[in-house]
Amino acid sequence: MRRLYYRVKYYWHSTKFKQLKMVIPDCICDKTRDELQHKMEYHEKAALRYIMKSSK
Repeated sequence: MRRLYYRVKYYWHSTKFKQLKMVIPDCICDKTRDELQHKMEYHEKAALRYIMKSSK
């Protein structure tokens, strides 16, 4: 049951990461781009953390 939870969390963070990766190049405002870049990095790290937990 715990593995399923971690996999769901992994896929959610992975999806958010991919979405932000597509949006960032279209940003005009530098401030918004930096904020989205920060969020993208967070989701990437979270996805990696959950995939490591689900493989244990």
